[in-house]
Amino acid sequence: MEEMFIDIHKRRDIKRIFSTKDLGVIIEGAGMIKTSKKYDIYVEKVDSMNLFQIRLTEVSDHTDMLLCTVDSEIFEQIKVEQSINVSFNGFVDHLIKILDGCKREELFVAILEDKGTKFMQLYEKRPFKNLTHLFLPLNPAKTKEILFHINQALENVQSKLKNSEVQIERQTQELEQRDEMITELRNEVKNLSQKLYEQENMIFNRNTEEVNRLQQTIKHLQEGKETMEKKMRHDLRAMQEKIDSMSREVFSSNEKFVHECKNSEFLKEEIGKLNSYISDLKSTKHKLTQENDKCKSKEHRMEKKISELQQLYQETQETLTRQEKEIQKLSAELEAEKKIVNNKRMALSMATEEITSANRIIIKQKQEMEKLKSKIEVRTEVALQQEKVVQQKEKENQDMQNIIKALKKEFDETKIRKEEFLDTIDNLQDAVVNLDEKYLKRINDLNQDLDRALVTKTKMRFLQ
Repeated sequence: MEEMFIDIHKRRDIKRIFSTKDLGVIIEGAGMIKTSKKYDIYVEKVDSMNLFQIRLTEVSDHTDMLLCTVDSEIFEQIKVEQSINVSFNGFVDHLIKILDGCKREELFVAILEDKGTKFMQLYEKRPFKNLTHLFLPLNPAKTKEILFHINQALENVQSKLKNSEVQIERQTQELEQRDEMITELRNEVKNLSQKLYEQENMIFNRNTEEVNRLQQTIKHLQEGKETMEKKMRHDLRAMQEKIDSMSREVFSSNEKFVHECKNSEFLKEEIGKLNSYISDLKSTKHKLTQENDKCKSKEHRMEKKISELQQLYQETQETLTRQEKEIQKLSAELEAEKKIVNNKRMALSMATEEITSANRIIIKQKQEMEKLKSKIEVRTEVALQQEKVVQQKEKENQDMQNIIKALKKEFDETKIRKEEFLDTIDNLQDAVVNLDEKYLKRINDLNQDLDRALVTKTKMRFLQ
C-alpha cells in the first residue's frame, strides 16, 4: 500500500486533502525527555479506494519521516479499538477537522513511542486531564519513500526556481524598459521644464507690461476724472448762482402778480369812477408794456442761458458715457488679466473698487434725481393751484364784463350820457380784456420759466 503513494503512474489518482507546515509536535516516550519539534504534515487520499496516508516530515531533517497508511482493514481495527461510530469517509472528514484544529492551536499533536512502536496522538488540553481524540499508528518511512518525497520536494523547488527565474528575467526586462522610459521621461521633463521656464518668463514679462500699461491708463483716467470733477463743480456753482438769481426774479414777479391782483380787485370797487381811472389804466398799460418788453428781453436771455446749459449738459453727458465705456473696457481687460496673472490681483481689485465707487455715486445721483422729481411734482401742484387762481381771476373778469354790459344797458335806457362816455366804456372794456390776456400770458410765461429753472437745477444737481 505504501508503494502506491510513491508510484508515479498511480499518483494520478492520489489527491492531497490536507497540508500544514511548521506545526509543533510533542515527542514523548518511556525513558525519554519530553521534547518538541517542528513537522510538516500532509494527508493524501486515493480517490478510487478507501485508502489514505498521513506523512510527518521534520522541518530540519527530511530523512526523519513517519507514515500512517490506513485502509479498510486498519480502519476497522481502529474503529473497534477506539469506539469510532463513523464510516471510512466520515473518519477522513473528522480527521481533517481535527488537524485543522491543531493548525489553529485548538488541539495538539504528540508522537508517543512505546517499545519501538510509535503512535500519533491527537488530543485536547483540559484543566483536569487531556482528552485524546484519536490514536494512529506511525511507521518510519523507507529509504525509497524518503528519496521519492525528497525528489518531489526538489522538483517543486526547481519548478519554483524556474518560475522565479522567468519572473526575474521578465522583471529585469521590465526594469530595463522602465529605466529607458524613465530616462526618456527625464529628458522630456527637462525639456518641458526649460520650455515652461521660458514660457513663464515670457508670460511674466508680458503680464508686467500689461499691468504697467493698465496702471498708467488708470492713473491718467483718475487725473482726467479729477480735472473733470473740478470743472463740473465750478460750472455747477456758476449755474447754481444763475438759478438762484432766476428764482429771485421769479419771486419778485410773483410779488408783482399779487400786487396786480390787488389792483384788479381795486378796479371792482372803483368801477363807478371809470372816467378818472381810464387815465390811470392808460399809464399802467404803458408801464406794463415796458415791463412786458423787459420780460421778453429777460426771457430771451434766459433762453440763451438754458441753451448754453443744455449744451454743457450734453457735453458732460458725452464725456461721462465715454468714461463709462473706457471704464467698462478697462474692467473687461482687468477681468481677463485676473485669470492669467494671480500675483497682480490686488491692483486689479483696486481698479474694480474704484469702478464700483463710481457706480455708487451714479446710484446716489439717481436717488437725488428721484427726490428732485418729487419736488418737481410738488411745484407742478403749486402751478396747478396758480392756474386755479387764474381761472378764478377770469371768472371775476367775466363778472366785470357782465357788470359793464349792465351799465351799458343802463346807458342805453337813460340815453343821458354822451357817445364819448360810451366810447370810453368800450375802450375801458378792451383795456380790461387786454390786461387779463396780458396777465394770463405773463403767468403762463412765468410758470414755464419756473419749470425750466427747476429742470435746469435738477440736471445740475444730477451732474454734481
